[in-house]
Amino acid sequence: MDRSSVLGRLLERDSYIDHQTILKYEESPSDESISGPRRHWLHDRMCAARLPLEPFIIKLIKSSIESSFSPWRPARVIPEGEIYALYSSMLTIEAKHVLMLYYIILFNERAYSDRKMISIQAPFSDSLANVIPIKSILGFAERHDGGKSFKLIFPHLASMVATQFLELWDSERFLDEEDLNLLATHDTTILAKDGITEVQPWKVLYHYEGELRALLSGFLSNPDVSLSEKRTFRRLWAHIGYTCPRELWMFTARVLCPGQGITQDSLINDPIQVLDCNTRVFDSDVLTRVLLETLRSFMLVSRYRIKRTLLNSSNPALSSQPQRENTEYALLSLQETEIIQRLLDICYQYRERESSVAIIYKFLHQLFINNPTYIKLVHFQGYRIELIKDTVKNIPSMHVCLDFVTELLKQPDEYHQSFGIHLMAQLAATYPIAKSLQILQDSVFHKIRSMTLRFLDYHEGQEPVSFETINSIIPTLSVIWQAFPFLQESITSVLKDLDEQIKSSKLKSRFKIYKVLNQTFQKISNPAEAAVRASQH
Repeated sequence: MDRSSVLGRLLERDSYIDHQTILKYEESPSDESISGPRRHWLHDRMCAARLPLEPFIIKLIKSSIESSFSPWRPARVIPEGEIYALYSSMLTIEAKHVLMLYYIILFNERAYSDRKMISIQAPFSDSLANVIPIKSILGFAERHDGGKSFKLIFPHLASMVATQFLELWDSERFLDEEDLNLLATHDTTILAKDGITEVQPWKVLYHYEGELRALLSGFLSNPDVSLSEKRTFRRLWAHIGYTCPRELWMFTARVLCPGQGITQDSLINDPIQVLDCNTRVFDSDVLTRVLLETLRSFMLVSRYRIKRTLLNSSNPALSSQPQRENTEYALLSLQETEIIQRLLDICYQYRERESSVAIIYKFLHQLFINNPTYIKLVHFQGYRIELIKDTVKNIPSMHVCLDFVTELLKQPDEYHQSFGIHLMAQLAATYPIAKSLQILQDSVFHKIRSMTLRFLDYHEGQEPVSFETINSIIPTLSVIWQAFPFLQESITSVLKDLDEQIKSSKLKSRFKIYKVLNQTFQKISNPAEAAVRASQH
């Protein structure tokens, strides 16, 4: 009997098989006569695995995956239908569920390791993540028997999940301290309904859908809910998010963004759709936080999809890693700065809703911390000048603007120069440090002078400056003076220069500017008012 036949007999026997014999044949070139039985046997071996795991089963899984990507005769993989069946019947987590997750994640990692692999075997679909309680399984593997049961695979498994499911392993989750405590104590949290331990993990959202929908709808109609209702919602949100996060995000998006026709795939491809929500969301700090958590999660999934798509692209222009990285950065920065701009618009539009806007600023701060280059991109794109004071005050990472504000002031157009002056004035007010002082003395004062002169004495070929711009930049001198009172002489000198320019001008609108100039003079020269303003600042 040939070796393939012997292996086929061994694999189909429902009894103990010598580990060394199996490894010997698994590491040999395979043929199609045994690929079917091997797949079925591997599935059964995972289902029958005992704890602590033996090295053999891990090596067997790895060998099976490698043989699945053989360029000659690849072995068949475990069908997704069998995987769905395994998890859909799960009541409690067992070793087989951890091993099957390890198999799926390791298989996908191999598939995405080289674009040639995709042509041999397609990776498992993203939809599997909707039925596999990945976080629950990871928690089980980490804690079972003090971590001893799965020590052979847990570090590798956790690392792969962190790569393939960024949204599940996000160290910067946008949750407050109470939410984090709820997640940390998930296993001992007692929910309002009885029988939670009997609910299959993939059915948790279905089990609590009515209660969750009622809470979300209640917050929309009445944002001033009691603390107990907020806590009930947070406990429920933490529990469902721990078990089936993707389903929770999709459910939340559909409740908060009705009539948008969104799908999970469309939100992954274009996460900004999450912000096309019911405007009453921003009446509630709870809903604002939930919306941003949902947005952040889809942003993370989108990042991985973009990275994966570029890696597997057959476009010759993306053949090298630097080319892929540059394209990935360009795509992500375009997508995510658009989201930031939309959030800034929301902050301005709903500026009276202070608690919700404060949450959005905190979210923007996290985005800037994780992607510092976005700060420069967003400020060169620009946004409402009226919002600059609030962004500098409420986003701590805005101090980074001191590194590039001089570049803004050097831009040839009126908008960027005006934006830069307002930005630097507020930075000086918030960060009255030596670097701010240097920029004011070297760049800002000169820029205010030159822009005013261009307005008063415009010549063809110059970049024009509007009255509205001059009317807005002169008062910034009083803001600067409050930050650096000892600059009173320098600021007064600037104002006197402007006064002379205005007097010698023949423009009719010069009298309006003169009024603003006098008001700024009075603010700086009135000690009583200055003291009050300084104490308020």
